[in-house]
Amino acid sequence: MECEMKRLKIWRKLISLFCIFLLLSVLPATAQNASIKGHVFDKSTGDPLIGATIMQKGTQNAVVTDLDGNFILNAPVNSVLEIHYIGYNVQEVKAIGSKTLRIAMEENVVALGEVVAIGYGTAKKKDLTGSIASIRLEDSPRMALPNMNVLDALKGQLPGFDIGTTTSAGGNPSVNIRGQNSIKASNNPLLVVDGVVFLGSYNELNPSDIASVDVLKDASSAAVYGSRAANGVILVTTKKGKSEKPTVRFAATVGIQNATSKPDMLDPEGFLRLKKDLNIMNGASESDLALENLLTPYEYSAYQEGSIVDWYDEAVGTGISQDYQISVSGGSERLNYYVSGQYLNQNGVLYNDQFKKFSVTSKVESKITDWLKVGLNLSVINKNADGVEADLRNAINGTPYSYKYVRFEGFEGMMERSPQGHQTTINPLWQTRQFDEDRNQNYRSLAFARIDLPWIKGLSYTFNYSLNRWEGHQARFQDETYFMNTLSEADLRDQSKYLKDANGSKEHVTRTDWFMNHLINFNRTFKDHSIDVTLLAERQRESKTSSTLSAKDFSDAGSTALGVDALELGNVANRGVETGKTILSQLAYMGRFNYVYKQRYHLSGSVRRDGYSGFADGHKYGDFYSLAGAWTLSQEGFFRDNIKFIDYLKLRLSYGENGNPSVGSYSTFSKMGSGSYLFGSTSVKTSAASNLANKNLSWERTGAWNVGLDFAVLNERLSGNVDYYNSNTTNLLLNRAIPIMNGFQNVSDNIGKINNWGVEFSLNSQNIVSKDFTWSTGLNFWMNRNKIVSLYGLDGDGDGVEDDDIANNLFIGKSLDAVYTYVFDGIIQKDDVEYMAIYGGQPGDVKFKDLNGDGVINADHDREIVGYKKPNFTMTMSNTFTYKNFELYFLLNWIAGGGKKNYYIAENLYAYNVATFGGGGTANWLNKEYWMPEHPSNEVPRPNYSNPYGYKFPKRHDFLRLQDFSLAYRFDKKLLGKTPIQSLKVYMAAKNLLTFSSWEGQDPETSTAYAHGNPAMRNITFGIDVSF
Repeated sequence: MECEMKRLKIWRKLISLFCIFLLLSVLPATAQNASIKGHVFDKSTGDPLIGATIMQKGTQNAVVTDLDGNFILNAPVNSVLEIHYIGYNVQEVKAIGSKTLRIAMEENVVALGEVVAIGYGTAKKKDLTGSIASIRLEDSPRMALPNMNVLDALKGQLPGFDIGTTTSAGGNPSVNIRGQNSIKASNNPLLVVDGVVFLGSYNELNPSDIASVDVLKDASSAAVYGSRAANGVILVTTKKGKSEKPTVRFAATVGIQNATSKPDMLDPEGFLRLKKDLNIMNGASESDLALENLLTPYEYSAYQEGSIVDWYDEAVGTGISQDYQISVSGGSERLNYYVSGQYLNQNGVLYNDQFKKFSVTSKVESKITDWLKVGLNLSVINKNADGVEADLRNAINGTPYSYKYVRFEGFEGMMERSPQGHQTTINPLWQTRQFDEDRNQNYRSLAFARIDLPWIKGLSYTFNYSLNRWEGHQARFQDETYFMNTLSEADLRDQSKYLKDANGSKEHVTRTDWFMNHLINFNRTFKDHSIDVTLLAERQRESKTSSTLSAKDFSDAGSTALGVDALELGNVANRGVETGKTILSQLAYMGRFNYVYKQRYHLSGSVRRDGYSGFADGHKYGDFYSLAGAWTLSQEGFFRDNIKFIDYLKLRLSYGENGNPSVGSYSTFSKMGSGSYLFGSTSVKTSAASNLANKNLSWERTGAWNVGLDFAVLNERLSGNVDYYNSNTTNLLLNRAIPIMNGFQNVSDNIGKINNWGVEFSLNSQNIVSKDFTWSTGLNFWMNRNKIVSLYGLDGDGDGVEDDDIANNLFIGKSLDAVYTYVFDGIIQKDDVEYMAIYGGQPGDVKFKDLNGDGVINADHDREIVGYKKPNFTMTMSNTFTYKNFELYFLLNWIAGGGKKNYYIAENLYAYNVATFGGGGTANWLNKEYWMPEHPSNEVPRPNYSNPYGYKFPKRHDFLRLQDFSLAYRFDKKLLGKTPIQSLKVYMAAKNLLTFSSWEGQDPETSTAYAHGNPAMRNITFGIDVSF
């Protein structure tokens, strides 16, 4: 906080003298007028305040201070002057003509970050009763990081706020607050931008437009959003103008991206050894092991010619990212504006993976009178994700002896579809040849008006209205050349026979939504009593439309030259049109009160009634409540007098209920499916219900307790908070089995219960604070646990205990994300004669434990929970160093596994079973040891192991990562003094720079195997940030 204040003071000093308010009216000069002189300065530092406004009260007669904080105003003697400066309390002084006024301005600490968004309003941090985590991004070192997505800037910064990693250009990482509250329904938090629910994608938000983010974590804080807040709420507040003169800011970053990990594949010689070993284990003869028999003719030809292709390097490389930002902002007591534009061009690490975004945002607020304020926000976002990326699975499995291009004369530059000479293995770049368009636009608007009713102090009315339109366009086309056999010269010369396979589609999707609310707020302080009451009435409506055209078989047309723009040329029998429309309406009424007595006793509560059109009559409405209290012990006299080293201490306790709609617009209705049957020689189309309706579906409901402690010690050099939460979610949306005589096997119903609890800890320290050097540290820790309390209420075996749902890995009394499988006991060796005599198998097979000791390994009795996919805990540590004009920032992220219950494990079949995708046969494999008689491994089975039990080899994937790193230099203002530049910063930054883990796969955080999914990305950028 202290560092942030200092930076803000420096920024203020750079405001130019040349911006002087135009005087809208000037009082006529009289004999009593005088030239009032004065000097305005910061009370705590003595530094002059440049650009402060000095106004004769009740008029528009005004001037601003110069570079030295001085001013001269022609005004009547003894008139009252108002001094305004952003971030400082307003001062009033009497105009004296005989001497120079010295006006000391005090910072408004509340305006400098002690106010947080709480949903439908704001509150001082010291008055909070719930668990709200806040982070200020504006002017933060985090904004120098390569944040392609706003979630990138938040990752690891707030305890209990889990954010995943992206694996594609323009991708959105996963996001979760305080664990998993639902099995089938969404676990995504609600996103609110500038007070309005945001239905778009995270990648539509420009991180540079965001001033701060507040996360409502506990149920009492989020309860004001009722049925939509069971998974927490993310409140985003965008920037406003700060300077009294227009400020133009330009920022540009250019960077590179590569994969965080790369598989160590067998080199050509190692691949040949694997092929020989595989064939030896399959009983091959010596002649079978000759290279001409071991390799396909195509591979053998490549071997003889020395044609070696590293398919991973062909598909995965270095991507370039470019991000350009420009903004114009400014403000006065009456008008505030912020206008920005962004162009982002990001190439992922996979070939042909790209994302482009262009956005423009404007935000204008005007104080029309002392009691009326209006504002308008407009934004346009255009995104382009055209193209199909390379197939990473084929890239990793591709064998080294192969051909990248066709070998027939006259076609040398054409891509080879079958690099190994057979059509079972496809060139990983082949799918990038198809035509693919993926584009969308989002148009957003928000208007508001606030009336501070002048006849009742503290009473205000606010009206918000938002209208948004999203349009998405996708088109895909595979022409006849996409299906040709490049091993056939005839096919290369004439692909007409594949016109029957040519196909394409075009889809257009729209979403139109509007949002409206009325807010009445009363906020007053009466001596020792502070009261804040909010009343809300809100409505929202969302309408979606879709239309898809498709076609296949262009034989009659004889050409696909027009591609997706001529789908009507496809075969009549293979042309299709699909259209759809959904409408969803929601409404809410809410009341909230906050009461503070003597700044030490805090009480708050809320009640909200929600309506949701997706439920049937009789179930459309739900009521949600919250109650919270806090006690600031450090304000008590007995505490202040006896415990000097604790500056601040507050206890919090809260309970709240939230909901999760859990169903779509028409989920309570039966869905209709189509089919056909033969009646004689005629095909007859049919239509019938495909699921059973349930008109009783309703909200999943989550009730949660939260106990918290906020503290600051040692003159606030050390501060933080601790929270414990415990929630229960009931009425889970699950598919319940029903008698087959109903015509269906199951029906969706509200049954079941989950318990979810956790601990969070946050600590911030100012380690060193001196004139030239500062060092601050932030430490976050969080742990989440949950368990299934009940599911379907069935007891099929009659043992008096509710049955587990083994097929879906759901176990009563156990955590979600359980891994239920056989217990690995090594690899069968030659001397395991007794084991093989009892259980079968042969040397090189996987050995499993016989859990019930019956002499048989089977699924019914020899599987157990071997661990959980959830992390054991997460810990992050950030450090910020400043030395003169240099600033260094880094963050370490540790997601831990293990523990008594073996947390954070994931399936890794590819890295522990050679034969997963035909390793040693049609595919290459990793450069690691596998079981062979001459080198018996106890971890990896023989190369021809058939894996009869379907074992997935679960492994831990915990890791320690240098997630964020930035180094910046801000040029001294003396060097810029004679230029129009206010500030200039250059920086270098990186994400996912170093990772330490034993996981053998794409990335430990994504927990995907090498031949599955996409690689996570390491970003390194260089940038410049300049303001005029």
